[in-house]
Amino acid sequence: MFHYVLFILVLQSVSSLPLNDDNKLLSLILKEDYTDNGYTVVDPKATISIMNENLISFDPLVLNGYDVQPLIRQLIEKNRESISLTIESNPSKGYIIDKEKKFLKYFTENGGGWNKLYEENPKVHGLTSVSLPVYDKQANLILVYKSFSQNFLAGEGSLIIYSFDDSNGELKELSRRMIWVS
Repeated sequence: MFHYVLFILVLQSVSSLPLNDDNKLLSLILKEDYTDNGYTVVDPKATISIMNENLISFDPLVLNGYDVQPLIRQLIEKNRESISLTIESNPSKGYIIDKEKKFLKYFTENGGGWNKLYEENPKVHGLTSVSLPVYDKQANLILVYKSFSQNFLAGEGSLIIYSFDDSNGELKELSRRMIWVS
């Protein structure tokens, strides 16, 4: 009985952020500084399609004894269904949200694929997908899934945990666990 009560108490400190806070965090998570003022193209749907409850059976992140499992459960639950991102594009911060699916056309039949994408969009550095983040308020930790691909056999997807300093709005990456690579 005690184990169940403890689990419930731990889970209560983990929360989903309101959507506008999600956007604030996503703008920090997606920020990249490309020397050519380029950008990554972000899938307009938040997703963690590669993840499921099987990931809970092992500890994918190590963080000084912090139990990441409740955050992983919350991440999976929050992103169980694909959700449209409401964050706006910000090319000066290195990302464009592909809401009009302008870049998706390259990956349809006769779309030309990666070569055509890069030929017609020389500032594109690749494609990114991201989950909605989850936040442990007590520990000031953020967990998110983020993937990045640059070609058919050049990509990876990871769970990333950040510390979040709300006073200055900064994220600091603390740990990363690669889930897949190509």
